[in-house]
Amino acid sequence: MLGLAPQLFVTIATPHLGVRWHTMADDWGIRLPEVVKRVVAISLGQAVQELFAFDGESVEGKHSLLYEMATMPRYLRPLRAFRRRRAYANLQHDALVPLGTAAFLSNAEVTTLRNRHKNTFGIVEEASSLASSTTTTTTTTTAGHCDVDDVGHCDVDDVGPTGDHRASSRRRHKGNEENDEEPAGQRALRASLNALPWEKVYVNFPSWFPTAHNTICAMTKTWPWLDRLLGYEQGQVVIDHLVAWMEAH
Repeated sequence: MLGLAPQLFVTIATPHLGVRWHTMADDWGIRLPEVVKRVVAISLGQAVQELFAFDGESVEGKHSLLYEMATMPRYLRPLRAFRRRRAYANLQHDALVPLGTAAFLSNAEVTTLRNRHKNTFGIVEEASSLASSTTTTTTTTTAGHCDVDDVGHCDVDDVGPTGDHRASSRRRHKGNEENDEEPAGQRALRASLNALPWEKVYVNFPSWFPTAHNTICAMTKTWPWLDRLLGYEQGQVVIDHLVAWMEAH
């Protein structure tokens, strides 16, 4: 448009998969009752309901905005238009956006990364999703077989054929919800997002507190002495890393 082309798309500690199955409690292996999550989401307003994927459940079977944004062509096409995509994610200590949702990873991948870098701090690893941005790609993931077309639409076999994501996902979602397990819809989100060429940067900060969400962006909007006490200045390495990457590309 107007001679401009999308170049770099960056997210920092962003809940790509929502937070319904990625709360701090889930990250610690504690399963909260579904009713608790629903009450929290409803009490905190529409945006939080959307992050918890409670906004799309209805008798008509309307699915959540979060799911649509990660799987439907009308949302993926603009994202795919960027020349490069990069996601920065905290390895641990992020009370708001744990690693799984920030880097759209499975629980097994999260465990592997944390074990690999438990004694390493700073920028600990850079990785890339394997899908091509220019050709039709087939990727096998924990969600099943994912066929990616030229606009980034991901058809996952255990979610249903093109145009039937909602119906199949609703059936599995309802069955899994009773045990508070991650539904097939979450695996579909991961498969769809990972099918795009993403660069992922994993960051680890030593801390006694779950405040890495503020550290990763070197937040300094509270009292200076408190920022220093919580170690927020450690996040400057992430900002410098991001700036250097943007200047190089």
